[in-house]
Amino acid sequence: MALFSEIRWFAFIGVLVHIIYLASIFEVYFTSPIVSGMTPHSVTQEPPAKRLIFIVSDGLRADKLYEVLKANVSRAPYLRKIVENRGSWGVLHTRVPTESRPGHVALLAGLYEDVSAVTKGWKENPVQFDSIFNQSYHTWSWGSPDILPMFSKGASPQRVTTYMYPSEFEDFAASDASKLDTWVFDKVNEFFIEAKRNSSLDKEIKKNGIILFLHLLGVDTNGHAHKPYSKKYLDNIVTVDKGIERTVEVIENFFEFDQNTAYIFTSDHGMTDWGSHGAGLNQETDCPMIAWGAGISKPMIAPPEQHYDDGYSEKWHLSHLRRLDVMQADVTPLAASLLGIPIPVNSVGILPVSYLNTSHSYLAESMLVNAKEIIDQFKIKRKQRRANTLRIFYREFRPLKGETVDHKINNLTRFLKEGRYDDVISASRTLATLSIEGLNYYHNYNRPFLSVMIAGGFIGWIIYVILFTFKSCINPDVFEIPRTDVTKKVSKIESAFLVIFFTAFVLLFVQRSPLTHYIYVAIPSFFWSQILKQHKILFERINSVGIGDVLYIITLFICIELLVMSFFYRICLTVALALLGAWPLTTTLVQKDKFLCGFWLISCSLVGVFPSLPVVGRTANYIYVNLTGILTILIGICIANRFTRKASSIFLIQFILASLAIFVVNNTAASINRKHGLPLFNQIYSWLLLCTGWILPLFSSNFLLDRLLSLFLSFMSSYILFSTSYEALFCLCFCNLMAVWIAVEQKLSTFPTESLLEIYFENGKPKTRNSLDDFDSIERNPSSIDLRIAYFFVLFIVVAFFGTGNIASINSFDPMTVSCFLTIFSPFTMSALLIYKILIPFIMVMSALYALQIVLRIPIKFLLFVVLTMTDLMAMHFFFMIRDQGSWLDIGTSISHYVIMMLVIISLASLFGVTSWLISYSPTQSKPKLI
Repeated sequence: MALFSEIRWFAFIGVLVHIIYLASIFEVYFTSPIVSGMTPHSVTQEPPAKRLIFIVSDGLRADKLYEVLKANVSRAPYLRKIVENRGSWGVLHTRVPTESRPGHVALLAGLYEDVSAVTKGWKENPVQFDSIFNQSYHTWSWGSPDILPMFSKGASPQRVTTYMYPSEFEDFAASDASKLDTWVFDKVNEFFIEAKRNSSLDKEIKKNGIILFLHLLGVDTNGHAHKPYSKKYLDNIVTVDKGIERTVEVIENFFEFDQNTAYIFTSDHGMTDWGSHGAGLNQETDCPMIAWGAGISKPMIAPPEQHYDDGYSEKWHLSHLRRLDVMQADVTPLAASLLGIPIPVNSVGILPVSYLNTSHSYLAESMLVNAKEIIDQFKIKRKQRRANTLRIFYREFRPLKGETVDHKINNLTRFLKEGRYDDVISASRTLATLSIEGLNYYHNYNRPFLSVMIAGGFIGWIIYVILFTFKSCINPDVFEIPRTDVTKKVSKIESAFLVIFFTAFVLLFVQRSPLTHYIYVAIPSFFWSQILKQHKILFERINSVGIGDVLYIITLFICIELLVMSFFYRICLTVALALLGAWPLTTTLVQKDKFLCGFWLISCSLVGVFPSLPVVGRTANYIYVNLTGILTILIGICIANRFTRKASSIFLIQFILASLAIFVVNNTAASINRKHGLPLFNQIYSWLLLCTGWILPLFSSNFLLDRLLSLFLSFMSSYILFSTSYEALFCLCFCNLMAVWIAVEQKLSTFPTESLLEIYFENGKPKTRNSLDDFDSIERNPSSIDLRIAYFFVLFIVVAFFGTGNIASINSFDPMTVSCFLTIFSPFTMSALLIYKILIPFIMVMSALYALQIVLRIPIKFLLFVVLTMTDLMAMHFFFMIRDQGSWLDIGTSISHYVIMMLVIISLASLFGVTSWLISYSPTQSKPKLI
C-alpha cells in the first residue's frame, strides 16, 4: 500500500512538473511585448492627407495579384494601373504565425503579437494595445466579425464604428465566398449615400484624421475552400479589383476630388498552394502592398542599385519600376504619418519614408516622431528591468547606455530646427533600430536564467525517474538507507539545499520576481536533493553496468536521436521503419515463423511509404478514402468470421456505419464542389458517429480480440470522415502494423503467454479459460525485452503523429478535413476535431500496448517509466534546440516540437487508461460463454 501511495505521489509530481515546464515555454519565449505609460507623439506640421482608406484583402498572395496573364493582361487591371501610373508598390513581408489576427494587429497597431492570443481564438485581446483606429479622429470599418471587434474593444468611446455581416456568412462551402467582399463594397456605397442625406454624418466624415477600413474576407475563404490556383480564388481577385475601382470613384465623387484622400491596399497574410496558412513559406509571408493618393510617392524608374534576389519584379513585368518592400508593422507608422496622428504607442514599425511624397521637413519630423515613440517603450522597459534587478546582477544594454538616448534625441531635435533633414532621417532610423534591439534585450533579459533552471530541472527529473524505476520495479531493497553515517550525510545534504533554497528565494523576493521563478528554482533543487541522497547507490548501479549494457544503452540513444530527427525530416521515419522491418532477421522469428517474419516486413514497408510522400492536404483524392473504407469492411468481416467467438449484432451495426461513412464523405465533398453546402443529414450523421465511436465497442463481446476488432471498426469509420486523401489508407496500414506487432512479440516472447483467442474480461479483469486468476496477480519481472517494446511504442507514437504530415507546422491543416462536421469558420471547434483525428492512431497504439501487456504479462509500471524516460530525453533535446534567432519559421517550429512532445508525455498515461477502459469495461459485467 505504501508503494502504491508512493507511485500515486510520483505520478502527481510528474504531471505537475510537465505542466509547469510546458507552460514555461510561454514565459520564456512568448511573454507579451506590450508596455504601458508612454506619451503619444505626433508631427506638428500639416499632414498630407485628411483621410485614409485602408483596404485589407485577407489571404491574398502577392504573386496572384501582380502576375501578368497571357497577352500582358493583369487580372487586376485597376490596381495594375495604380502601380504603373499613380502610386508606389512593393511586397509586404509578414511574420509567423501568418494568421488573420496577428496580421491585422501588425498592420493596424504596429506590433508583433505574442502567441497568447491563440487562446482567445485570434479574436479577443489577451492584453489591450493601441492602434491607428484609437488614434484617429474617427474610424468606420466594414467586414468580418472575427477581425473588427478586436480593434473596437478598448478603443476610445465612440471613436470606432463597425459594420459586420453575420458569422454564418463565413461558410467555406457556400456558393460563392466573394459575396463577403461584395457585401463590404455595397455597404460602403450605402454609407456614402446616407452621408449625403445625413448632415451630421456628412460633417463628421469631412473632419481631419478619418480612417475608413475595409476588411475583405472572400479571397481567404475561397482559398481555403478551393485553393489559391482555383478559378474561384482568381475570380475573387477580379471582384476585389472592380470593387476597389467602384469604391474609389464613390469616395472621390463624395469629396469632390479634393486630393486629400490616401489609399493603402494590402493583405494580412498569403496562402499555400494547398489552401492553408500559419507558417513561414514565401507563399504565406509575401503579400501585396500598394499605396496611392494624397502624400504618396508617384511611380519612379527603378534605380540602378535596386536589387532583389527573389526574381519577382521580372516575373511580374515590373522590374522597370521602383519597388518598395516593407515589413508588416511598418505600415502602421506610414498610415499615422499620412494623417498626422500619433503613431500607436506600442508600435515597433519603422516608417518607410520612400512611400511618402511630402516636404523634406515633414519626412524628417515624422521619422523623429517614429524614433521617439519606440524610444519611449525602450526607456520604460529598461526602467522596469532596472527596478526588478539587484545592481550587482543588472547588465545594461550598452549601445543605449545611461543618458545616451536623451542626448541623441536632443541632438536630433536641434538638427531638425537647423534644417539638417537628411541627418535627422538617417539618425532617427538608426536610433529606432537600436531601440528595438534594446526592447528585445530587456524583454528576454531573464531567458538565460530561466533556461538554466528548466534544463537543470529536466535533467534532475530524468535521473529521478530512473532511480524511482529501480526502486519501485526492480529492487526496492537497495534503496533502503540504514541508520548509519549515511543518514547524517543525508541530513547534511538536506541542510545544504535548505540554505540554497533560502538564499535563492531571498534574492528572488528582493528582485520582486514572479511566483513562477520561485517554482523554477524549487523544482531542480528538490530533484537534485533527492538524487544526492541516493548518490552512492546510483554510482554503484553505474559501476555494475557491463559493456553489453553500455552498447545496448548507446543503441537506444542513437534510436532516440533518429526519432528526434524525424520531427524535422519525416523521411527519417521511413528509414526507421525500414530498419524495423529488417529487425526480425536478427532474431529467432525467422526460424519460428517465416510467414509472420515476411508479413512484418511488408507491414513496416507499407507504413514506411507514407512519411516519404508529400504532406496530406495539398490535393484531395477520395479514391484512397473509398478504398480504405471498403478494405476496412472486408478486413472486419474476415476477422469476425474467422476469429471471433460468435456473431455479434454490434459488428453488423459497425459495418453499416462504416459503409455510411464512405457515402457521407463522398456526398459531402460533391455537395461542397457543387456549392450546395454541407447537407444536414451528413452533418448530423458525422457528429453522431463521432460520439458513438466511444460507446459501441463497450457493448461488443468481452473477449479481447472481439473488443479490439470493435475499436478498429469504430475509429476507422470516424477517421474516414476526417480524410481527404491517402491519410485514411495510412491509418488502415498502421492498424495492420499494430496487429502484426502483437503477433510478433508474442511469438518472440520467452515468457509464458496466452492466446488472444482465450483472453476475456470479467469485471474489468483479464482472464483465460485455462486460468481463472487475474493477470495482475501473475505479472512477471521486468526484462531487457521491455526496453525494446518501450522504444517500439515511442516510435509508433511518432509515426502516428508525423506519418502523413508535419503537425508541428500550422499550415499542414486543411479545413476540408472537418467539412463533414462544419464548414463555418470556428477555430476552437476545428482545432478540437483536428486533435481528435490525431488521437485516433494514438488509440490504436495504446490498444496494441494494452493487448501486449495482457498477453506477455508485461510489468506496465516499468514499461511506462521507461517510456517516460525516453520521451523526456526527447523533450529535453527539443528544449535545447529551441531557437530565438534565425527565420520565424525555424523559431516557431522548434518551439512547437517541444510543446508537442510535452503534450504527448502529459497525455500518455491518461490515454493508456482510457484505452484500457475501452477494452476491458462492459456495461453488462457478465461472464462470456467459452466455446
